[in-house]
Amino acid sequence: MKFRVVACAVLLLAAGALSVSAQTDGCAPKPAGADATVFFQRAKADCPSTAFPRAEDVPQIVTDTGTAPDGYVLATSITRDNDGAELLVLVKPWSLENYVIALSVTRVAMDTKFDGNSWRWTTPPADAGQ
Repeated sequence: MKFRVVACAVLLLAAGALSVSAQTDGCAPKPAGADATVFFQRAKADCPSTAFPRAEDVPQIVTDTGTAPDGYVLATSITRDNDGAELLVLVKPWSLENYVIALSVTRVAMDTKFDGNSWRWTTPPADAGQ
């Protein structure tokens, strides 16, 4: 139950960021809390989901470069049903544990309609490997 409350509180803060006017400096992900490894970003013209490597691409990135991405990685994204606002769920630093945490927080928020709206997966979770 405690996790559920925390997850909803975190995503309520993120949903609040959806109503803030777009920043002119592009992407500025908001941390889920102090010492966060999960971040949220409203998708917008100057910060689309394609600005981030996807979780399922990490194994290939590691194979090609010998290291995991050091920036944000797109774990998933969700879209609010009533207005189509897309929320990107990012992790940094990359780890399978951080990916699972991001998906768990997102799933709980979607199940509880954290901001009174229905949400659906925009980018369904993928098998992210390592």
